[in-house]
Amino acid sequence: MDSKKQFEKYYTTAEAARLCHVSHSTIFRAALQKKLNAYSTPGGHFRIAPADLEKFAKDNGLPYTPEHTRRKKILVVEDNAVELRLIKRLLEKDPFLEVQTTQVGFKAGFLMQVFRPELVVLDIYLGETDGREIVRLVRADATLSTTKIVALTAAKDPEEIAAIKKSGVDFFMAKPVNPKTFLSEIKALL
Repeated sequence: MDSKKQFEKYYTTAEAARLCHVSHSTIFRAALQKKLNAYSTPGGHFRIAPADLEKFAKDNGLPYTPEHTRRKKILVVEDNAVELRLIKRLLEKDPFLEVQTTQVGFKAGFLMQVFRPELVVLDIYLGETDGREIVRLVRADATLSTTKIVALTAAKDPEEIAAIKKSGVDFFMAKPVNPKTFLSEIKALL
């Protein structure tokens, strides 16, 4: 096997489904029925070469979004579980976004160092942590200098909102987020 083929990216069925804008079961069934050329791992999982996925999509009239760039990393820090699930679900509609979440400010600091996100969606008023402290720490770290920060808050006071905007964030969003515009607003920042 040549070295280029050996290190070629293979998609999981879930990744292939996102790239073709279909359900996971559609891709799984196609691989199982040999309508989609897929390799089986020793554990019984399918792996699909990009060229095979592109051919399958073309042959079946499916939309196909090739993965020509690496996925952008987004960290969501939100203490409200319902809002966190909504934001994560909205972001995961885009196959080129890799999303990590936390409800705890301390864990956000850890994930900033390990996950290295390009963008952070940050609830300014976390239970035990003021989100502006997280902003300050990110802005003080040279290795995170290009990280964009989107501030989320339900605050209504104009002075409070102005103070949040001046704290070093790149963008401000009022809560609750608008499901119709949220993803496009986030992608515009990447």
